[in-house]
Amino acid sequence: MLRHERGTLESEKTLSHEKIGKMASSHLKTLKKVRRENEKIQSEVGRRTISEILTSGETFYMGACIDTTLTFLQKLKEHIPAEKLEIGCELLKQKETGNLTFHLFLTDHSNKPQRVIDFVGNNFVSIYEGDYQNPQEGKKITQLGTFSISGDKIEKSDSFLTIADKMGIHLPPELFQAYLAKLQHDNTPENFEQFEQNSPINIKIKKQKSSTEEAVLGVVKD
Repeated sequence: MLRHERGTLESEKTLSHEKIGKMASSHLKTLKKVRRENEKIQSEVGRRTISEILTSGETFYMGACIDTTLTFLQKLKEHIPAEKLEIGCELLKQKETGNLTFHLFLTDHSNKPQRVIDFVGNNFVSIYEGDYQNPQEGKKITQLGTFSISGDKIEKSDSFLTIADKMGIHLPPELFQAYLAKLQHDNTPENFEQFEQNSPINIKIKKQKSSTEEAVLGVVKD
């Protein structure tokens, strides 16, 4: 009986939206976004393990949804049962160029209704209840498919590529290479300077109960 009750309590572990927002803000300050040499983009983006990313304390300032999402999952596991957490991967096609890309996001099933934690881009995090939604879908991009994996199937020794394989996403080498090539093309000093000047930490929370019930927890300038 006691085991059953403890198990029930364990399964009900969750965090408030505000607490997750504060954790996300702290995480963005801890995981420093830097400009990397193009050679390191080839050898590190998507290939570093969660443990390696956390140890380095750094991530590439572009395409950062990979590192920030995977490492934040690890942080959430300290407070929420891993089986209640989920990594989602959205495969996308850009309408203007036809280039293929992808985006990672977190779904937390410990909250009712479920909530999405989305490191959208730069230093912006969107936290909301309900199903995952990409605000650019139908405008600039077309969704080709969505995959997911439970948090308890992800280890600190995993990288994005090993997790993609676990999800059943068999990324053609040319697709991933095209993604890296785009990052390398955009990896200019000017773009990095613009990022540093115009990317304050911004955490936005939207609850399902009311379309106007939103809270911006932090706007922090460097």
